[in-house]
Amino acid sequence: MDPRIATDEVIGLIAGIEMHRRAMRQEADLAAACNEALRKLRELLGRERQALLSDGRGTRHPANIGTVMFEIARVQKLTCDPSPPTFRKTRLRSVSSK
Repeated sequence: MDPRIATDEVIGLIAGIEMHRRAMRQEADLAAACNEALRKLRELLGRERQALLSDGRGTRHPANIGTVMFEIARVQKLTCDPSPPTFRKTRLRSVSSK
């Protein structure tokens, strides 16, 4: 069991979220599909962070967290969702200073 590789459970959950996002995109627009996927991914991230706090660093939770964060970033790029508020503030400042 390599602690640097995400668990099969988390990889399976991410794959399920992605399949749902793609199916939802057929029925709705890209933004709605991605928002739903981001909500689910952020819930998964929160659960993994809680598990890390309770189980400790010697587990595969750090790898799970990294994998979920990578997937969140990938889905955010699909919708151009600059979710972190600090990013928005920085972006607005750089635009206004020009």
